Amino acid sequence: MDKVAVARYQRVSEASAPPRDIELTAFGLVNRLLAEDQDDRRRLKALGKNHELWSLLVKDLARSGNELPAGLKQQLVALGVWSMQYSVKAMCERLPVEPLIEVNSNVVAGLRSQATAPAAARLAAPIAV
Repeated sequence: MDKVAVARYQRVSEASAPPRDIELTAFGLVNRLLAEDQDDRRRLKALGKNHELWSLLVKDLARSGNELPAGLKQQLVALGVWSMQYSVKAMCERLPVEPLIEVNSNVVAGLRSQATAPAAARLAAPIAV
């Protein structure tokens, strides 16, 4: 991915939906592609899309404006690097795609729990009288 693609991703993200919703949708689409019964061409396309998704996310995590906590960013970058490397290796060596689906599913679960955490915190907070 080049700077133009990252800029396009950021513009679309900011203009169309909250970033978390876009990330959830993207991981869902990639996981569906990976989970499909695939011939070689579709398998390579799915692995390429997984690599592309993680590449965009890692680049976004490296932006100076990214406000995630440093520790979380480091963990996500490590997952992203692993996922991109595994995707390439799976293309060459026909490794199973299930580890990628599992990592992506865990990220989706984390994104969903973050989305509900603020609402739960507001409900649990004491009411000022």
